[in-house]
Amino acid sequence: MAKYTVDMQKGNMGESFVMSMLSKHALVNRITGANDIGLDFLCERIHQEEASGILFAVQVKTTNRKVVEIKEKGIDKGLNNLKKFTIKYKTSGEMCPKIEPDTLEYWKNFEIPIYCFVVVENGADNFDCYYKRYTPILHENDMKKAEKEACLYRIYKSGDRFLVFSDEEKQIGGFVRDLFIDYIRCKYYKGHLAYLNPRIIGLNQFPANNQVFIDLYKEYKQKIDATFNIYQSFYKNKS
Repeated sequence: MAKYTVDMQKGNMGESFVMSMLSKHALVNRITGANDIGLDFLCERIHQEEASGILFAVQVKTTNRKVVEIKEKGIDKGLNNLKKFTIKYKTSGEMCPKIEPDTLEYWKNFEIPIYCFVVVENGADNFDCYYKRYTPILHENDMKKAEKEACLYRIYKSGDRFLVFSDEEKQIGGFVRDLFIDYIRCKYYKGHLAYLNPRIIGLNQFPANNQVFIDLYKEYKQKIDATFNIYQSFYKNKS
């Protein structure tokens, strides 16, 4: 007879927890055959019952507090204003989450932000949740090194609220801030400067009008300049 293993139970609990948590803030669609592509959900940010058109993908990893070591690394001040952490498995010393190189190569083809949510079970119906941003990692030449150096952000602590914003009243920081920046990264990576108004996802941290994010422009300058040269060449030939 088919067995419903402990690992399967744990994985399903983690996925269900993340799906429930995200569903108040996004349309969450489970991806069929997730084991084949390393992604569990395709999501669209929702703000005030309106779809934003900003998509993101999520993989979920579930573990138990007994088998991992969690260390706090400060706060990402002035950015998402969330607490930073590293998570390692006690027995192997490997970082959590661990994404296979083939999966990273596959994710690199996506044009939307990708996140790995790590659900840590503290006991019966008691979970903490962290996420790692994979879009900046995927845009690096050495993805494994970038993955190892990247931290996780705690987005939910048992008994607290899901930090869709770090400051709910001002609607700044939190997961939505990172979603918007990673959305911009995906645009710049393709050589595009235009983007959607951050107000459509409820974010007040950036101006509503189109502006160039200078630090990100410097990072993606080669790709943006290549697109500009193509357009310039097109108009020269047309004239």
